[in-house]
Amino acid sequence: MVNGYMRKNARRGIISVLLVVSVVLMATSVSAVSAANSTISGVKPGQRAQWSVMASSGVTSTWYSETFMPRGNFSVPVGSTINLTLTSVIGGKFRGNISIGNLVLANVSMSEISFNLLLGWYPFQLGLVCPVNWDVQTQNATSNGFTVEESRSGFEDVITFSHMNGTLGTMLVYDKATGLLTKGYGSFGQFLIEVVLIRCTPEEMTVAIVVAMIAVVTMLAGGWYVSIRERRSARLS
Repeated sequence: MVNGYMRKNARRGIISVLLVVSVVLMATSVSAVSAANSTISGVKPGQRAQWSVMASSGVTSTWYSETFMPRGNFSVPVGSTINLTLTSVIGGKFRGNISIGNLVLANVSMSEISFNLLLGWYPFQLGLVCPVNWDVQTQNATSNGFTVEESRSGFEDVITFSHMNGTLGTMLVYDKATGLLTKGYGSFGQFLIEVVLIRCTPEEMTVAIVVAMIAVVTMLAGGWYVSIRERRSARLS
């Protein structure tokens, strides 16, 4: 009876330790994600994202630099994709390599992307990814004639900026945690585009998943160890 009581207490102690370790690991992961998302940058250089073109006028347009120099022609037919690899985040300014149709550009600013794709309305041009300081963004948006709405889409908290006059204008929906554009619409003159985020590789999410898997494996290994100890004790008693 005494041996059985001691074994039970030992098992409880091991399981308690494993649970504490798992909770600590998960808490560390969550705090790391929260810390990253509380900064101005929700995503980091090297991360990639991809948008699908859901609607388009299909016209061929000229891509202009920030100094209004032509950099090539591009078109965005329905079903095509826009690919972005973030290259730098300096002072809240995001730059990345973009491929759109047959046009590939390196180290492009978000304001340049916004201007050419009508995903923004001067001077409020956030582009495909923006800083997650939403109070500042909201103030800038409203002072430039945009309406702002916060809502929830699935498991994500999103914020929508819109500056529309019928079908003309722009509407931008951003994931509040990452700053990535989840849906975007722009239309003016003969140009129209609508995009939806279909793939991204957020570093924070990868870390969280890995840590969670480690916690689960730790708990399973602990259960296996306790089971072996009990069988050995049973044979000896």
